[in-house]
Amino acid sequence: MYIGLIIIAGLLISLILGFVNGLLIAYVEVSPTLATLSTMILYEGLTLAITRGKVISGLPDMFTAIGNGSLLGIPVPFIIFVICAFVLRLMVKRTPMGKYQVLIGSNKKAVEFSGIDVRKITVKTHMICSFLAGMASVIMISRLNSANARFGTSYQLLAILICVLGGTDPQGGYVRVGGVIAALFTMQALNSGINILGISPFISTSLWGILLVSIIAYRRYIAQKKDKFLSDMAKNE
Repeated sequence: MYIGLIIIAGLLISLILGFVNGLLIAYVEVSPTLATLSTMILYEGLTLAITRGKVISGLPDMFTAIGNGSLLGIPVPFIIFVICAFVLRLMVKRTPMGKYQVLIGSNKKAVEFSGIDVRKITVKTHMICSFLAGMASVIMISRLNSANARFGTSYQLLAILICVLGGTDPQGGYVRVGGVIAALFTMQALNSGINILGISPFISTSLWGILLVSIIAYRRYIAQKKDKFLSDMAKNE
C-alpha cells in the first residue's frame, strides 16, 4: 500500500515542478530552454543535497516489479508506454487543449488574439511533460533497482532527437505522436546495432548529436526552399 502512496507522491511532486516551470515561462516570460535548464540544475542540486549524492538501492520487490515485471507475457513498461502514447495521441488529435498546443507553437500571437488563454495552456503543457517525466523516472528506478539524482541525464539529447526524427517541429506548430513512436523504435534498433558492433557509448552519443544537427539543418533547408517557391509563385501571379 505504501509503495503506491510513494509513487503518487512522486508524481504529484513532478506536477508541482512542472507547474513552476510553466509559471516561469508563461508569466515571468523566461525563455523555455533557459527556464527548464535552470530549474533542472536547481532540482538536481536540491536532490543531491538531500541524498548527499548517494545511490539509493535495495528497493522493495513490489516496486521493482513495475520495471521488470510482465502482464500476460507483456512487459509492464511497454504496457505503460502504449497507454501513455494512446492518451497523448487522443489529446493532440481530439481535444481542444491538444489543438491549442499545436496552434500556439505555430502562431502564438494569433492564438492570443483569438481569445485563448495561452498562459494557462502553457502551464498545463509543462505539467503534463513533468508528469510523464515522473512516470519515466518511476520505470527507470524500478528497472535499475536504484536511484540517483543524475539518472537519465544522458537521455536528454536522445529524447530531442527522437522527437525531431519523428516529425515534430522544434519551432512548434507540427507534431506527430505516431511518428515519434516510429522514431523511438528506429532509434532503439540502431542503439541495439551499435551495442552489437561494440561501438563505444561515447562515440554513439556523438553520432546522435551529428544526426540531430543534420536533421534540423535538412528541415531548415527544405523550409527555405518551400518559402522561396511560394515567394516565386506569388511574384509570377
